[in-house]
Amino acid sequence: MKPSFFNYLGKLFVFCLAATALFTACTPEDDDFYNFSPVDFFISADRLVTDAGSTITYEDQSNDAVSREWSFEGGIPATSTDINPTVTYPDAGEFLTYVTTTFDDGSTERRRLPILVVPPVVANFSATPTSLQKGSAVQFQNLTTGVGAIPSVLMEGDSAIIYAWFVPGVTTDTIYESNPSIVFPETGTYSVTLEVIRRSTGASDVITKEDFIQTFDDPVTQSRSARFNRDGSAILLALNEDTGALAADLADKFTITGSGGGTVAVSSVETPAWASNIVQLNVNPADFNVGETYTLSFTETGSFSVASGSIVLPFSYAVSFLGESQTWAELNFNTGGGNDSRTVTLGGEEFTFTQSGVTFSDVANTALYIFNPGAAAITQTYHNNASTYGMQITPGANATLSDLGDVGIEMGWLGPIGTVYTFSQPITDLRFVNGFGNPDFIPEGVLSSDGTTLTITKQGNRNQAVRISAILEGTITEGGLTVNHNSPMGGTIYVTASGR
Repeated sequence: MKPSFFNYLGKLFVFCLAATALFTACTPEDDDFYNFSPVDFFISADRLVTDAGSTITYEDQSNDAVSREWSFEGGIPATSTDINPTVTYPDAGEFLTYVTTTFDDGSTERRRLPILVVPPVVANFSATPTSLQKGSAVQFQNLTTGVGAIPSVLMEGDSAIIYAWFVPGVTTDTIYESNPSIVFPETGTYSVTLEVIRRSTGASDVITKEDFIQTFDDPVTQSRSARFNRDGSAILLALNEDTGALAADLADKFTITGSGGGTVAVSSVETPAWASNIVQLNVNPADFNVGETYTLSFTETGSFSVASGSIVLPFSYAVSFLGESQTWAELNFNTGGGNDSRTVTLGGEEFTFTQSGVTFSDVANTALYIFNPGAAAITQTYHNNASTYGMQITPGANATLSDLGDVGIEMGWLGPIGTVYTFSQPITDLRFVNGFGNPDFIPEGVLSSDGTTLTITKQGNRNQAVRISAILEGTITEGGLTVNHNSPMGGTIYVTASGR
């Protein structure tokens, strides 16, 4: 009595597995499974799992064979008649290899071998922070590709991939973790190496990031962004904490370099009244070329400290000079209750502006607008504390959002003292005006250190003339800008943009 088909396959699998890659040669495709003799027809491969870019060598060891024809899915070459061909698999995937062997009696046997080609292992990682006070920890993030999902913490069963970290000067031991947190106890500069090994194929990759971690005796802080203000008279440098008193020689610590290598001086530095974490680098706009991108850099580690005593780390920012005056889109949202889109041309490219969350609209005194003073017609749009105001800017077919210059925001009919305006993106370059020229009724406010929360500290007055304006710290996101406030009364908001 013959064993059942599935019992036989189970035994066959165990036998062939022990034969190291020969079992797949026994996988039948024909109907006479019980009649063929594996001793006469014997196909082997030196491996059935390999890495992309690697090779597999096959061999036809069949008795009394006179010829054979191989075909290799995903392989180079695609076919062969050799007894033991070597095939390169450039791309990852699951493939089948077929061989038909002809014997001296004219009979043939055909078999297939399933091949798994896995992606190449490419080691990589990042770390946060890379500059820190000694005695603090660095969290490493494993960014290796070609190994599938990387567990945040290796468990007992996670043994298919080996992650080996080497941090000379910190420890002589190899750290076997997927995403280690490592304490750097001393001041210095450290290189970090990650070696990744795939146990099934033996493939490995190593990456070393030289001088990747730097530690200091004192606490450190980083800058967040830098941008020219809207009239090009200053560069606004945003830090992540309060500046405190600025050193008298701080202006000399910054370098502004043009695309041609020429430099421009910073005349003075100050902290604006509306933010305690902003360093305003005053410059002469006449020293810059409109449309040119400059590099603002700071390189003297330890020469720039803030209120907490932390030292500001070196930085380099690309800053674009848009001129002393910009052309702002004039947007009259006078239909659809203020929520209908408007399409305008800026810098030769089309952009569509779409508001949302407007609760009602009304006529405006256009002379009071900050970005579009004396505009022909602009309708005021209001939103209240029960709604979220939104502005989405959609570039035309040939444009991107980076083709915009600045994105301007102005608010009127301000809420009382304590009103908080929350922005989905950081803002900067705040300006406070009373359009009627009364200095006693100029509003005031303070911006949070992350640039997203403005708190009213003086209302000034509640009318069209009392306004606060700002620009975005960076490019507006594809999802658009949103604004919320907690004022018990509705207020106006107007968002526009300039071109490049």
